[in-house]
Amino acid sequence: MEGRLFLVVLCVLVSHGLTASVRSVKGSPPLGERVSQEECLSKGIRLLGNGSESNATLTRRSSNQDDKALTALFAGQMQFSLNFFKKVFDVTQSDVQSKSASENLFFSPMSIYSALLLAYFGANNRTEDQLTEILGLQNMDKVGAVQAYKLVKFTRQLMRVAGLVKYDFDIANRFYFNEDENIRPCIKDIFNEDIEMLNFAFQPAESRTRINQWVEDITRNKIKDLVTSDTINANTRIALVNAAYFKGQWASQFKVANTRLTSFAINNKEEGVANMMFQKGRFRHAAVEELQANLLEMPFLGGDVSFFALLPEGNNGLEETVSRLTLDTLRNAMASTFPLTVDVGIPKFRLEQTLSLRNVLVKMGLTDMFDSLAADFSGFNGVPGLKFDAATHKAFIEVNEEGSEAAAATALVAFRMARPVNVVQFICDHPFMFFIYDNLSESILFMGVYRNPK
Repeated sequence: MEGRLFLVVLCVLVSHGLTASVRSVKGSPPLGERVSQEECLSKGIRLLGNGSESNATLTRRSSNQDDKALTALFAGQMQFSLNFFKKVFDVTQSDVQSKSASENLFFSPMSIYSALLLAYFGANNRTEDQLTEILGLQNMDKVGAVQAYKLVKFTRQLMRVAGLVKYDFDIANRFYFNEDENIRPCIKDIFNEDIEMLNFAFQPAESRTRINQWVEDITRNKIKDLVTSDTINANTRIALVNAAYFKGQWASQFKVANTRLTSFAINNKEEGVANMMFQKGRFRHAAVEELQANLLEMPFLGGDVSFFALLPEGNNGLEETVSRLTLDTLRNAMASTFPLTVDVGIPKFRLEQTLSLRNVLVKMGLTDMFDSLAADFSGFNGVPGLKFDAATHKAFIEVNEEGSEAAAATALVAFRMARPVNVVQFICDHPFMFFIYDNLSESILFMGVYRNPK
């Protein structure tokens, strides 16, 4: 039977109304449109030349800028993913100790990053500086960010249409504005395919229905009724929404007959029972002393996207591993993986989680975004007074093989710090971190922590 992994995420930023969606992109815009973007987004600063260069020279320079911007955007996404993960992990770790919240964690850093990127496009002054810092966009201008944003969407859509991928990945963004919001014409021109006007003021219920239906369409009906009267009402002026969906099949599939109940050490004092999927195969593996953990890569069909599991040493090693986690240590770990024969055991699980992002984002440095006196999103409408009230993220993941049934057994993990010669055991029978990685863009799509097989 086929192993499947479903991922559904949604991120929404609400201001009391803005939404953007780039559903189709025809490619990098021609020079004239790019110049208009500079006038709109870069406060008149010219980045393509002084007027004396030929169109061919400008086009080459534009292409080089797009390449650099794309590289910078992916690097920013990767750094943001780890920064956000560590902040959220610290919060949930406190919750675990107080037993006040779910012990498992799952979210999409790419979804959250995308929604914040929409906000960045309309931000000015100190608000823009804070978003630039948190998004890792210090090495590009706003026009470059727009170009990279559109190019990524175009490339993903082109690959899907051309049948170049063997998985289903859909990510979309939308700006929802209240009908009477005086959006700058140049913003409408740049994001014409992403903007939708709704009557929040007089038809809030209908507006919620419209947004929820869009979310259901993107997430294949996995997320319903995302926005409620608590988040979208007659006072809403802007809603920035990102939705993402992923479905992939393991390149090396688990056999249903090998799935069985296994003891899972939640910590040194508490044990649970996980429905564990087992297989023996050839996978890239590394014993990473720097992180005090083992790293395993399991690719999906096609090899463009992979599932990584970072398994710490011992039942209480997760906090130590996360404390050592940086962009450099993670990249070094991924680069050190080597094909080996591995006995793999991964829990079959399903997680649904809703995160309130506001406090985490403020702790990361976005202090102005939610402050009515300090927020500056005048890039959208040309006037001050627009700030965000709510930031919500909802995610769903299911890792399984179809038709699996439970049986009873146990398995143990062997932790090694040197590259082993014999078969390696990688049995996730205690808390571990996992992430879904896009090998093409070298960016993290989804991340999580599995602590408890409840």
